[in-house]
Amino acid sequence: MNEGAALVQEDGILLFCNKRLATMLNAPLETAMGASLFHFVVPVDKDKVETLLNQARIDACASDISFLWEDGTTRPVQLSLSPMLIHGTPRIGIVATDLTERNKAQEELRSLSLVDDLTGLLNRRGFLTVAQQTLTLAPRLEGPLLLMFADLDGMKAINDTLGHREGDRALVDTAKILRKTHRDSDIIARLGGDEFTVLAMGNSRRDTTVLAARLQDQVDAHNAMGHRPYRLSISVGIVPYDAESRQPLDELIALADTAMYENKRRKHEIVVRNSSIRPFAQDSSRQTIHLPG
Repeated sequence: MNEGAALVQEDGILLFCNKRLATMLNAPLETAMGASLFHFVVPVDKDKVETLLNQARIDACASDISFLWEDGTTRPVQLSLSPMLIHGTPRIGIVATDLTERNKAQEELRSLSLVDDLTGLLNRRGFLTVAQQTLTLAPRLEGPLLLMFADLDGMKAINDTLGHREGDRALVDTAKILRKTHRDSDIIARLGGDEFTVLAMGNSRRDTTVLAARLQDQVDAHNAMGHRPYRLSISVGIVPYDAESRQPLDELIALADTAMYENKRRKHEIVVRNSSIRPFAQDSSRQTIHLPG
C-alpha cells in the first residue's frame, strides 16, 4: 500500500509497522517497531498526537502532523487512527498519508493565483482543483467527507449602509471565523461575493450538526467582541460525500447550496414571526444596523 500503516499500543508504542511507514519515519523497520510514536513526531505536535491516541480508544479520528527525522528534516503527514481489538486486547490502528506532494501542490496553486486576494483563502478555481484531488483520494481517507456551503447574511445591507470597505472587513472576518472553526487539513475557499465553501475531512455523518454548532459558536464569540456596528450571521448547508457513489463535485456543491438556502429561509421566517423583538441590543454610543438573512 502507498500509505504507512502501524498497529500501536494505547501509549503509542509501535507493535508493527509496514515498510512504507518506516520509510516515512526515515528509520529501519527493526528500529521503528518497538519504539514510541512520539519519538518520531516534531515537539510541537506531541500534544496533538497524545490527544489523538486518547480519542482513538473510543472512535476514529485524524489530524495533520509532521514526522521528525534524525537530521532535522520534517515530513508532513495525515494520521488516521481507529480503535481495534486484537485477541481481546485494545489496540490502535494507524494509517499515515504523506502530505508532501499535496502541500507542494497547494504552494504551487498560490503561485498560479488560485488564492482569493482579499481573504487569503482559495478562490473558486483553487477550490475546485484541490477539492477534486481530494475526492479522488476519498476511498483511502479515514471517515467520510463533508461539504459545507456558507453564505454571509446581509452583505448588501453592509455595503449599502456602511460602504464596501466595511463589506470587505465582514468578508475577512468571515474567513477568519471559518479558519478557527475548521482544521488545517480542511479545504476552505471563498467562491466569490459572500459565498464560501469548506470540504471537511475525516468526519462522520453525525458531525453535520456538530460542525454547524461549532461554526455558530465562533460567530457568537466574534459578535460578542462588539468591534463592528453589526452582528455577523452566516447561513450554512452541509452535505456528506459518499465515496462509493463518486458524486460529481459540482453536484455536491449544488446540494449544499440548496441546503444553505433552506437554512436561510428558516432563519428569515423566524425573524418575521418575531419582528416585534429587537434582533440584538442597541448600542447607544453608535448606530447598529440589522442585517436581514
